[in-house]
Amino acid sequence: MTPTLYQIFCDVPADQAPTVEDFFSQRADATMCFALNEEDTHFRITALRHTPWVPEDVGTDLDVLFTALGWGPCPVVATETLTPRDWVTENQRSFPPIACGPLIIEATHGPKTPRFYQHRLRIDAATAFGTGRHGSTLGCLQALFHLHQNAFRPQNVADIGTGTGILALTAAKLWPQTPIMGTDIDPHAIAQSHHNRRLNHVPLKTIAFARCADTHTFLPRHDLVIANILEGPLFRLAKDLSGMVHIGGYLILSGFYTYQQTRLRRVFAAFGLRHERGFVNERWQTLVLRKVNHG
Repeated sequence: MTPTLYQIFCDVPADQAPTVEDFFSQRADATMCFALNEEDTHFRITALRHTPWVPEDVGTDLDVLFTALGWGPCPVVATETLTPRDWVTENQRSFPPIACGPLIIEATHGPKTPRFYQHRLRIDAATAFGTGRHGSTLGCLQALFHLHQNAFRPQNVADIGTGTGILALTAAKLWPQTPIMGTDIDPHAIAQSHHNRRLNHVPLKTIAFARCADTHTFLPRHDLVIANILEGPLFRLAKDLSGMVHIGGYLILSGFYTYQQTRLRRVFAAFGLRHERGFVNERWQTLVLRKVNHG
């Protein structure tokens, strides 16, 4: 059963969305950004936390920000209380299997497919993020299969913000002899990723999951680094993430919208990472970058 959550949201034009999302992310436990139309001209910014919002205080702070940026009147903010529900069980029962290349992903309590696939993963979402159905996760899966199909053979892999461990576990299926590390700042995610590792019979000698500090104490350099988080953290961690990649290695980035990719591509290029391929799923962008120099 999930705890009571408190939600606040507002609607803004596309050019204001990244700044407003950053504004809420400093005050919330989680933020989301959704397009309100097919043309991607306006977005809804939603923020969640475990303590009630004071809309008057948020509105005052937002008004100061809009005034400083010369954007005129700030948008109206609205709040909502989300009552506890067993979302995990409801979602798992409704999730159909999802196929990506030679991989089929199935929820433990969801429907199963009898068709043969080269790789099969069973994933329990529970308290962590990542079942393969989100556009950013699907893009990372496509990127992994793209590298595998092009004969890339990493000597080691790191999955930053591993969530349920789905991307690290997929890498273990594709490159079974390669050491893989998954990290997350959330202890619940690490517990869930360990559960999913056992569920899929992946040995500890192949893959390890570990909690890192809020500052993300990063690992040594790797041939392949995956970071499916959010645009704001990716921008702030660009130097650290870039430093984790060997020359000739790859960095897979996701967790942001297509309109947000320009700034990310520019900042990572400054650290020696060249854009090689992109995948888009329901406006979620995934980038495949290759390390060409030290930057």
